[in-house]
Amino acid sequence: MILWAGWDPIGDVPRDEYDWYVPRIASSLRQGADEDRLAEELNRYRTERIGLPPDQRADRVVAAKLIDWFTNPFDDDAVRPSELRD
Repeated sequence: MILWAGWDPIGDVPRDEYDWYVPRIASSLRQGADEDRLAEELNRYRTERIGLPPDQRADRVVAAKLIDWFTNPFDDDAVRPSELRD
């Protein structure tokens, strides 16, 4: 849900559209991906898998927010889904 809310390069698609990405990104987070690595991964999905032009700024913003959420899941100051839209 968080990924879908924050990273929707195609725009206005059903939530299950990105089911392929969720386990891969979750795995990267569990393996300790930093912001650069996660942003590169999102960029690769956007450009190679979806076939859209790169948007490094958007991918970096979402990568930072996902890492914040993952590393601080119970923090009152952590990113909320409503804050994921840039």
